[in-house]
Amino acid sequence: MPGCNNVISVTVVQNVPLPANKSSIIIKFNRTVAVGLEDGNVQLRGSNASMFFGNNSSVVGTGLWTSASNALRLNVASELPTCTNIIFEFAVCNAGSV
Repeated sequence: MPGCNNVISVTVVQNVPLPANKSSIIIKFNRTVAVGLEDGNVQLRGSNASMFFGNNSSVVGTGLWTSASNALRLNVASELPTCTNIIFEFAVCNAGSV
């Protein structure tokens, strides 16, 4: 429905460790998808949200949204172990019209 909020849930399981402050995960949306986020930090929720940060390493539980690339960058704040479910979610908003 136009203008409604949605929650996107993400589970990451990697086969190599991702070290803190040296790694990032990028979630990229197709350019035709209007995600409804403004550039800047996006609040993450969930049990593993604090494992990431956006553009400031002292503000964990965020990701950095860039509309030019239609992508959310999650910089790793605490090392992500291998073969472990890392679960978090974030809210988006449907475009005003579809």
